[in-house]
Amino acid sequence: MKSSIARPLVLITIFALPCAPGGQQEKETKVSPRFAAAYSQFVKEFRELNDDGARRELIRETSQQLNVMLKGRLSGPEADELLKQMKSVRLLHLQPSFVEAIDDHPSPLVRAFALLCFAEYSGVNERRDTCLATLGFLKQQYGRLKYQQTTFAEAADGAKYFFTHLSNGCVAPATVGEDVDGAPFRLSDYRGKVVMLRFWGDWCPACRAMYDYERDVVGRFRNQPFALIGVNSDSRERCKEAQRRSNLMWRTVWDGGDTRGPVSSVFRVEQWPTIIVIDAEGVIRFRSTGLDRQKLSRLLDVLVEEAAQKESAVARR
Repeated sequence: MKSSIARPLVLITIFALPCAPGGQQEKETKVSPRFAAAYSQFVKEFRELNDDGARRELIRETSQQLNVMLKGRLSGPEADELLKQMKSVRLLHLQPSFVEAIDDHPSPLVRAFALLCFAEYSGVNERRDTCLATLGFLKQQYGRLKYQQTTFAEAADGAKYFFTHLSNGCVAPATVGEDVDGAPFRLSDYRGKVVMLRFWGDWCPACRAMYDYERDVVGRFRNQPFALIGVNSDSRERCKEAQRRSNLMWRTVWDGGDTRGPVSSVFRVEQWPTIIVIDAEGVIRFRSTGLDRQKLSRLLDVLVEEAAQKESAVARR
């Protein structure tokens, strides 16, 4: 599977670094921390830029920088750790580095893992065709090899399910639960409204940093076809205390006091915060870990306006 997998990426959201629930040494420093630091700096600079041309140039320069940094590292013992970091990178063009690991690493287990990571990287960058083709190739070539507690075939099937059922353009799954006050919750009750699902916990600093933005969004779309629904991973008592302390006056689903609760499991949420935006027709239109205020606000403006126009047309009829 040579460099034919490398094609241009679609520009999508960039995000703040999320919270997680619950390599080899260079002469001077480790590549893995250097890679993480360079990507973190890219995120910061990208979010500070408002000009599309400047953003494209930053993407080009940083992609080149990281591919040079990774050159020769993905055929050696550092590959696993670096691939784990690379699979969640957005916007940057890292296909040449993935190809190096897929083609050149001496271990078939690492080559298989590189394919899985490249598929996930393609999926989060909204290149579903490349993602699914890579997963098919992985299953065909390395499906019987052991991966964690399962096989690469089963891992490929799991990734395929995610990118065909839970990513942008997919109809949101039927979801039921109970809110923090014990009342039944059904996502289907909100059809006709734009829904922003926010998976959060007061234990998570990045989640707490979003409180101001959420209060602003709720105020901005008051009396419009919009609903912010929190899905909380704290104990019920801590969730209620956080709502009182921080004036979080919107509905929150209590997910059992766990980061692996029933609702987060349905949506395969692994990092906190995660934001999922569902349009008035029930289709997932946005999924991100962390927050890009500008990108998210623009999308919400468009989707809520569309929903309001449809609502008005129905009322006139």
